[in-house]
Amino acid sequence: MELRDQPEVHAEIAMAKEWVRRSRELTDAISVDATPRNKIAAALFLISMEHQIGILLLMDAQMIAPGKALLRSQLDAFVRGVWFLEKATDEQIKEFSEKEYAKNIPPIRYEQLINDVESVERYNGGTFSRLSDTINMLHDFTHGGKIAVSAYVTRNEIGANFHPKDVVVCLRSSGTLGLMASNELAGMSGVDDLPAKIYEAHGEVYGDSHGRFEGEPGD
Repeated sequence: MELRDQPEVHAEIAMAKEWVRRSRELTDAISVDATPRNKIAAALFLISMEHQIGILLLMDAQMIAPGKALLRSQLDAFVRGVWFLEKATDEQIKEFSEKEYAKNIPPIRYEQLINDVESVERYNGGTFSRLSDTINMLHDFTHGGKIAVSAYVTRNEIGANFHPKDVVVCLRSSGTLGLMASNELAGMSGVDDLPAKIYEAHGEVYGDSHGRFEGEPGD
């Protein structure tokens, strides 16, 4: 049986497709004030949401390694969007907008970027700090490290050797990031009830587990 035909994988892919459909219905018509800060942040949130769609397509095609690699990019785009929206100074916004290369904008050190984002009240629960091991694992898939290689090497053959939970965890975490990016755009839109509608839609798709990152296999 192919990995995508495993019952838990098949169900997760179906939920992810439904969540993408509903989130796009709710966010496609969003508009925000076209300030330089808002334009940068909104672009990054949209990129993060498009990465979610890319991950879903890759997982549905049983391309697990590139899906995991893209999850790191989805996370990076979201975190940077929050940083530009809430933490960047006007001078940093101007430099990023006008220069071909803006040194250390946002901070190159990921730990500093996470610390800055978690100083924002709505993200001060330490969620991203607790994801440090997961972030390192995703980085490994992005850059071809030992964890990625190990997923393809067994005693007698070389080939993808993933567990259904690898797909479920990646898709669920991607869906949660999609929820967060959608809610950031909704908050920027000024439509008072839109964040609640987005959160409700995600909950209707994912039930009690919605709004949380799933632990990686082996945690």
